[in-house]
Amino acid sequence: MSSEGEKVMTQKMVFTKMQAMGNDFVVLDLRRQQVVVTRSLCRVLAHRHYGVGCDQILVINQKDRNSIYPIRIFNADGSEVGQCGNGMRCVVRYILDHGHMEPTVKLQTMSATMQGWRRSSGEISVEMGIFAPQNIQPLVCTWNEQTIQGYFIDIGNPHWVYRVEDVTRVDIHALEELKKANSQHFPHGVNIECIQIDSDQEISIRILERGVGETMACGSGACASAMVSYFLSKTKSPCVVKMRGGRVQVCWDMYQQQTLVLTGPARYVFQGTLLS
Repeated sequence: MSSEGEKVMTQKMVFTKMQAMGNDFVVLDLRRQQVVVTRSLCRVLAHRHYGVGCDQILVINQKDRNSIYPIRIFNADGSEVGQCGNGMRCVVRYILDHGHMEPTVKLQTMSATMQGWRRSSGEISVEMGIFAPQNIQPLVCTWNEQTIQGYFIDIGNPHWVYRVEDVTRVDIHALEELKKANSQHFPHGVNIECIQIDSDQEISIRILERGVGETMACGSGACASAMVSYFLSKTKSPCVVKMRGGRVQVCWDMYQQQTLVLTGPARYVFQGTLLS
């Protein structure tokens, strides 16, 4: 790893470290600098010993003629993904704080066009697509001679969600083995969420993110989990989703076209310059 770090860290770059409930990100603003973003660079940036350390790298590009900012999202292993709710809240706050004059920010990721804004509370809201319970697919996985009823849903990235009685007792690392044992169902990998129903408007979840491992929070995972709990007739909107890093709110029935809206904090940690 050290030799790789020496190889790819030949660029001088300014970065901003941000986090949303412990789900942490390195933000690269390419409106203000030129950086060649490669898979190797992302792996080193994300490494918590050789780099800055983060769950994902978020790359902001210059807005287009329609005032939409192209955004790229990279996991800690360097793979590129299409959606990250917590990351997009951080991006929205960053852009609002760095030269954007309109109250709403429009973003284009690899899989979706979305918009976000700052609430009077200071929290950030982002649209996460159309709320469509009909897209939830029951999917049974087998592992260690057990069959586990779960539900697959893609909201810009793939999720497999299943219900448990107590999320604190889940062996999250064993889920990696479950995912490997059922890889035929997930050709592009999958994020796994186990959910605990606390009330008709609150759930608790734990998350295993593809290319990262267990994370303290996941915005798209919160949305997927809220949709599955609704599908199971256990919760309604607005739904508070509690994670190890904090809580977010997912709404879907009070906005036009049943749009999923994710609301929660987005905070700065520090800014720095990375040198080879």
